[in-house]
Amino acid sequence: MLRKAFQVLLLLVFCEASSGQYHPPYVHDPTPAEGKLWLSWSLERRQGFTRGYLWAYGATFSQACVAYFDASPPKAMTLDLAQSPLQKCMLRELNYSKDPDYYETQITAYYRRYPTDLDVPIIWLFQAFCDSENKTPEQMHSAWARHTNQ
Repeated sequence: MLRKAFQVLLLLVFCEASSGQYHPPYVHDPTPAEGKLWLSWSLERRQGFTRGYLWAYGATFSQACVAYFDASPPKAMTLDLAQSPLQKCMLRELNYSKDPDYYETQITAYYRRYPTDLDVPIIWLFQAFCDSENKTPEQMHSAWARHTNQ
């Protein structure tokens, strides 16, 4: 699961910035029934996974930005932070300002409320409930229904 999270981070790093507010792509994870797995875990395991995911996300995102900057430094240095590739990358990091238990509760409640959505990847729900996306469970359910009907 951590490998998949890192792959998502790399995708975010190499995506071109769009005008306006940046919205991360929801990369589809082909692992079926992650919701069933999530619900089979004890509360302590879900809380531990959540804390680990949030810690790893923050740590690897920053490391990925620095590695990208080191691998392709700008041709000319500037004091304008808006032009800094490192700054542009760091601004794409999703923020998770709430207590980790909030995310565990949201994800658990989502899978319980929408048992037809057990194939929704766990990382999609983390993304959906981050500060910038701030999706409601109803919005995620609707988005998943559109995704599966394509």
